[in-house]
Amino acid sequence: MSKMYQIKSTVQFSEETSVPKEQSNTPELDILKEDTTNNADYCRSLMNKLLSIPYAKLPDFFVHHCQIASNPLKWLNKFEKLIAENEDLFMSTAKHRRRCGTVPSYKPHQGISQFYHE
Repeated sequence: MSKMYQIKSTVQFSEETSVPKEQSNTPELDILKEDTTNNADYCRSLMNKLLSIPYAKLPDFFVHHCQIASNPLKWLNKFEKLIAENEDLFMSTAKHRRRCGTVPSYKPHQGISQFYHE
C-alpha cells in the first residue's frame, strides 16, 4: 500500500473522473468510484495518485483523466487549483524522496567513480 498524504484543502469538482473497479483498465492511473464517496475523498484520491505515480507517468495520468472528463479544460483547471491549494505536499514529498535515496548520495572517500558502473 502506498503512502497516504493528508491534503490541506479541497476544491469542488463539477465532475469526477473516477471509474468503477470492474471497469478499471489502468489501475496505476485510475481513481476508483468505490474509494470516493464524496468530493473530499475524490480530491484526496487525486492528490495521492498524483504523488504516488512516477514522474514519467504524469502525462499519461493527465491524458487519461481528460479522456474521461466531459469538459477536460474545466477538469484541468479544477485540478490545477487543487494542486495550488496543496503545494506544500510537493515540497515535503521532494524532501522525503531525497531522504529515501532516490537521489544518489555522494561518498567523498569513493570519489566520482562511485557513479560509474563498468
